[in-house]
Amino acid sequence: MAALAELSSTWGVSVESLIYRMGELQLISDVSIRRAHQRLAAMAEFRRDEPLSAYPGEVPTLLQEAPLAAQTGFTRADLADELCWTPSHLAEVLGEVDSRPKLSLVR
Repeated sequence: MAALAELSSTWGVSVESLIYRMGELQLISDVSIRRAHQRLAAMAEFRRDEPLSAYPGEVPTLLQEAPLAAQTGFTRADLADELCWTPSHLAEVLGEVDSRPKLSLVR
């Protein structure tokens, strides 16, 4: 179970999903799947809600080459629109830091 918990945090999926997938790929028998689910039910610490916010996510490496698209007339706004992202999210994924000051309302 500890190995599954480690894989769970690495890939950002639940331990239960990993057990299901191992069965789906026939890496373990039906009996082993049942036994794993029984152990999982008995071990409350592995069956907690696993927030996705703790998972860092994948880093799209091809987006690092996005500036090359500008040479063909494909703008950043076009790219953000194509990905259904905001331009600020695109900049964040590309690792760009917004150096502009943050404005806030003071009363």
